[in-house]
Amino acid sequence: MPPRVTNYISMLSRIYKQLQTLLVLFTLTQTTYSYAYTVAGKCESAIRHITISRVATPTVTQTAHTLCGGGSQTIASLQPQDANIVWYNSATGGSPLASTTPLVAGTTYYVAQRNGTYESDKIAVTVTQRASGNETLNFQATNNSLNCIPTGQLRFQIQSPVAGKTYVVELVEMPATYTGTRTFTITETDKDKTISFVKFTGYNMPAGNYKAKLHTYNIANGQPVPATIALMQRDFPAPNRSNNDFGSDQVYQDIQRGGQTSCDYLDIRYGYNTNSPFYKYFNTPELLALYEYTAYSDDDLANKYGGNPNDTRIVWRDLFTLPEGTSSVVGKKIIYYDLAAHNRTYKDLKEDPKRPKFYFRIKGQNCNNNSDPMLAGDMRFMNASIVYGGSCKAPEMSVTNENPMVCYPITYVIKHNGVKVGEGQINSVTS
Repeated sequence: MPPRVTNYISMLSRIYKQLQTLLVLFTLTQTTYSYAYTVAGKCESAIRHITISRVATPTVTQTAHTLCGGGSQTIASLQPQDANIVWYNSATGGSPLASTTPLVAGTTYYVAQRNGTYESDKIAVTVTQRASGNETLNFQATNNSLNCIPTGQLRFQIQSPVAGKTYVVELVEMPATYTGTRTFTITETDKDKTISFVKFTGYNMPAGNYKAKLHTYNIANGQPVPATIALMQRDFPAPNRSNNDFGSDQVYQDIQRGGQTSCDYLDIRYGYNTNSPFYKYFNTPELLALYEYTAYSDDDLANKYGGNPNDTRIVWRDLFTLPEGTSSVVGKKIIYYDLAAHNRTYKDLKEDPKRPKFYFRIKGQNCNNNSDPMLAGDMRFMNASIVYGGSCKAPEMSVTNENPMVCYPITYVIKHNGVKVGEGQINSVTS
């Protein structure tokens, strides 16, 4: 070997040994170092540069990972993921874990970034198991759709909720005609009266089958829950007259005008009969705001409205509103037939065609279900009880009015074989 080459190699060897000494004495940082050397009796060499690089540690935004439910998650579920990212189950390294390796709760995993055969420092990520919640989803349709508006409303309720928590419910099955949002956020401020964590949709949900799923860590409680908005064949539930749901059990209620009973109206009280369609159907502010009603008899329709159920003179009213200048018993709701406007008297109310009928419809919709109106019940207003007493020589007779809706005084005439033998007045129920 030529002497010149031998000297050069010898020189590099000495420099390398000196660098090794420096590596022991100093902690090198990621930077560029410069050096020069001088051979005895010679000039100083040109300056040389050595760049020391360190493989960058990966960016880890979350050093804790939570397992949700009982499903299996793997190394691929951890972040970050990249071709140069490697995961270990030991801080000292070892063999990198495959992306399909199942995660084990309570284990700390370590991530590093690799550049060729070099790796960065490792960052620890701890895996824990989230406790399953007890929340469940109560999902139902609040009403059926109507034949004039074929849509309904859905109700979501979180049962056993955690105060202050936010829940997400997703529609996972719905009619093809529904194109609205599929996710609904439910918080403690969403209420049905005093019940928290309840959310309603609008009345724009097409009739059909739905399924909703609560996003929860409890797999069993996160199963889809079904609900159906049925398509009704009429605009208002047909009364079942066999159970008196709108009939003789509905008490007639006086309307007061100026402190006195007004005889201008046939008034039907909405009480607490659970069989009543009023009780079943008009028990929410939403439905009250949705419907309106009117009342007329077949005779009214033929002679006052020209046989046209869409006559503009027919008055449609909000439910349970009262005529101007009148009042009712506090806490009682009524619907009424306007006797005065139709020039009717009590005796006109017992039988068709003068007997009033009640029609209900969605406000502004020309589908008022005239084929199946609601009939008021017992129209025998002027029932009176006659009690005989006294002796054969001095007979006595008392008359008591039994019906609560009447305008006093009531004048009566007593006849014998067509000849008036007495008369009087009833001024109160027990006169």
